[in-house]
Amino acid sequence: MKTKSNVKVNFGMILLAITLTASLVLSIFPAGSVQAAGSPSIPISDETTPSGDNGEGPGVGVLEKALRLELKAHENLSGLLVKAGKAVIRLEEAIAKGQANERDVSALEKALKELKEQIRTARVSHDRVADLLADPAGFDTNGKVIDPRMANETIKEIHRSQQGIRRSIGETLKDTFKAIREYCQDNALD
Repeated sequence: MKTKSNVKVNFGMILLAITLTASLVLSIFPAGSVQAAGSPSIPISDETTPSGDNGEGPGVGVLEKALRLELKAHENLSGLLVKAGKAVIRLEEAIAKGQANERDVSALEKALKELKEQIRTARVSHDRVADLLADPAGFDTNGKVIDPRMANETIKEIHRSQQGIRRSIGETLKDTFKAIREYCQDNALD
């Protein structure tokens, strides 16, 4: 028979899993005009500078749009990292409740440790990307291309870094969800 405290722990774990899933899903979509604190103030709009025959070279407009998209992705990742930090706190609380109810929370503790490690690594990469976006090589202060070759390399580096962040946090969150689901299933009925 379930006790009231078991139901609360299981409900808390399910709520945590839903929150983490929603955070991951919402981080994929652009944030629109939301600007993270400390991020550069390059205008985010759909206007692009058309590439012309004036020596700018082809793809200038594409590079400028790519920079704006990377800024949006950076803002989304900022939000994901904040939500992941909150999820860590809630998972720690759930582990404490499980321990208080004499439950085996070793799988949750392992998932928490991995999540904390990945968040720490992701934040370092995220800060590095913020530095690149604050003064992107090949772009002027308004986000206009001044050196297409250098701008292209900058965009590639930023994109690779942000993909790595997204991939590592995503994998870790999936593993965390799995641990939470298994914990809830194992502790549903005694």
